Amino acid sequence: MLCFYSTYVFYSWICFNKFTLVLIFYFSYKKVLD
Repeated sequence: MLCFYSTYVFYSWICFNKFTLVLIFYFSYKKVLD
C-alpha cells in the first residue's frame, strides 16, 4: 500500500511539474507577444 501511494505521489508530482512548466511557457509567450 505504501509503495502504491509513493508511486501515485511521484507521478502526480511529475504531472504537476509539467503543468507549471506549461504555464510558465504560456505566460512568457504572452509577454513576448504583447
